[in-house]
Amino acid sequence: MGFSSNCKLGTATTIGVALSTIGAVFTVYWPSLFDNVLNNQLALSNNSKSYGLWEVTPIPMYIEFYFFNWTNPKDLHDPNKKPILVEVGPYVFREHRVKVVQDWFPLNDTVTYFQNRIWFFEQSMSKGYLNDTIFTVNIPAITATHALQDSKYSAAKGALNLIMEFLGIKIWVKKTVGEFLFDGYGDPLLDLAKLMPSAVVPVTIPFDKFGWFYKRNGSATYDGLFNMFTGRDDITKFGEMGEWNHVKSTTYYKSYCANVNGSAGEFFPPKQTKQPISLFVPDICRTLNLNFKEETEVDGIAGYRYWADDTMFDNATTRPDNWCFCPAGGCPPNGVMDISSCKWGAPAYISFPHFFHADPWYRSTVEGMEPNETKHQMFMDLEPNSGIPLEVSAALQINILLQPMKEFSILRNVPKIYFPAIWFRQTAHIDDSIGPEVKLLSIIPTIGFVIFYIILSTGVTSLFVIGICYVTMRCRNEEDRVILVNS
Repeated sequence: MGFSSNCKLGTATTIGVALSTIGAVFTVYWPSLFDNVLNNQLALSNNSKSYGLWEVTPIPMYIEFYFFNWTNPKDLHDPNKKPILVEVGPYVFREHRVKVVQDWFPLNDTVTYFQNRIWFFEQSMSKGYLNDTIFTVNIPAITATHALQDSKYSAAKGALNLIMEFLGIKIWVKKTVGEFLFDGYGDPLLDLAKLMPSAVVPVTIPFDKFGWFYKRNGSATYDGLFNMFTGRDDITKFGEMGEWNHVKSTTYYKSYCANVNGSAGEFFPPKQTKQPISLFVPDICRTLNLNFKEETEVDGIAGYRYWADDTMFDNATTRPDNWCFCPAGGCPPNGVMDISSCKWGAPAYISFPHFFHADPWYRSTVEGMEPNETKHQMFMDLEPNSGIPLEVSAALQINILLQPMKEFSILRNVPKIYFPAIWFRQTAHIDDSIGPEVKLLSIIPTIGFVIFYIILSTGVTSLFVIGICYVTMRCRNEEDRVILVNS
C-alpha cells in the first residue's frame, strides 16, 4: 500500500471520525439544544420573537352571540306551561385584541398589562341584525329583588315592590340585540340602586345601563389588570398568571378556589404533556381546568386537545374539591355554577350552552334546549412542543335564577328556573400569519434528529468501509510480498 493510498485512507478516516463524532454528539444533545433555543425565543421580553405575537393577537378571533327568545312570557304563572325558548343568532363579531403594557418586573420576571378588546360586527357571518328584538327575563328587576332577598329591612322590600308596581315593571323585557350586547339600555331600578344605602343594598353596581357587554367594547381596563410570568427565569411558568388586579387570591370564592392561577390565555409553557391545563377566565373570576381528550391535527400541525368535560361545573356532591365554589346556600344541581359574587350580586349562573353536560332537570324546566357536543363543548388545541394554541372554542351560557319570592308581585307563584338568557362562543383558529412557523417548530425536533442520525450513520458506515478496505489492502500487500519472495 503506497503513500497515496495511505493518505487517502487517512483523509477518509478523519472525515468518518468527524462525521461520527458530530452525528453522535448532536444526536444526543440536539433535543436539549433545540429546547434552549426555543425557550429563549418564547420567553417574553419587549424584543423577543414572542412579543409581537402576544402584544397584538395575529390570528383571527371571533365571538358569536346566541339569544333565547322567550315566546310565551305571559304564560309564566301557568303551572301547565313551560317557558318556550327559541334560539336566535349567531350575531358574530370579529375581535381585535391588543395588550397595553404597564410595567416589567425583572425581579420576579413578570409583566403587568391591560388587554384592550375591540369588536366589529360581521353582518355576512351573522344570522340576524343588531336591531332584532328579543324577549327575555328582566335582569335588572330580578337582580334588584335578589339583592334584598336576605335583607333584614322588610320595609325596603315593600318599598321596592310598590315602586315596581307603580312603574309597571314586568318579569320580562323586550329589547334589541344591540341594546342587550354593547349599547345597553336604561332602567329606573339601576338608578334607584345608586340611591340606596349600602346597609340596605350591600352591592354597588358600577353601570348606568344594562347590557351584557356594555362599556366593554374598546375598553382596556374592563377585564382587569393582569400580571403574567414571562418565563425568562423559569420557562415552565411562561404565560402563567401571577396576579389579577394586584391580588393572588380574590374574594369571590372560598379557599383555594379563589386563587389566581393558570394561563393568562395566549401562551402555555412548552413541552406540554397529556396532563390537564389551566386557564384563568376574568369573566367568571376563576380558573378553569381542561383535561386532555385526544391527539388531534389542525391544518397539518399535530396537537393535543384539552376540553372541559362533564365534571367542570359539578357540585361538591360528585366532585368534592369543588366545595369552595358553592355559596353559603349550597351548590345547584350538577352542571351549573353560581357566579353571582363575580357579577355584582346578580343571580347569574354559568353553564355550557343548552345545559350541555348538566343535570337533565335544567332542560326539563323550559322548552327549546338541544345540547350538541360538536357545537357546545369547550376545547383548546395546543402544539405540544411550543405550547402555542392552534384552535380554541370556548362556549359558555349565562343563566338567571328565577325563583318565587312572596314579597314581590312579579315573582309570586313563579316556578324555579335557571333561565337561559344568552350564550356565546369565542373562537380562534391559527392561519397563514403564523401557521407555517408553528408547523416548522413542530417538526424541527424530528428533522434535526433525522439529519444528525444520518450524519452519524454515514460516519460509522464510512469507518466500517474504510476498515474493510484497509484490511483488504493489507492482505493484498502481504500476498504480493510472498509472491516476490518465492520468485
